[in-house]
Amino acid sequence: MNSFRADLHCHSDCSDGSDPPSALVHLAAEAGLQGLSITDHDTIEAYTPELFQEALAKNIQLLPGVELSTEYCDTSVHILGYGIDIKSASFCSFLAEIQRRRVDRNREILANLARKNLSISEDELTFFASRA
Repeated sequence: MNSFRADLHCHSDCSDGSDPPSALVHLAAEAGLQGLSITDHDTIEAYTPELFQEALAKNIQLLPGVELSTEYCDTSVHILGYGIDIKSASFCSFLAEIQRRRVDRNREILANLARKNLSISEDELTFFASRA
């Protein structure tokens, strides 16, 4: 029986991971994987033509993926999507709207904290969130 080893759920520094997408491809190759899906939160920014070239050079098959954030019955839910069309204008527009709403929500949270004399800038929030 043939086996195909892949990591189908990892995050790059395009969302809340610590490594750039190219490093994830390198790590996957070092681990002896044949496939990789970078499932960043609400973004497909990792999937550049250069990343596909790097993956090809390392014999890693990239499966475009994303982790979508939503709510169901007042509960935060994450949905993994695989084999997505990263060139779809409507899907890219959908992701941009999710990201815009996140920025708006973060600004509202920062304003609420400021009213309680807990001042945190957007840059500080971004810095600390990227290291969570």
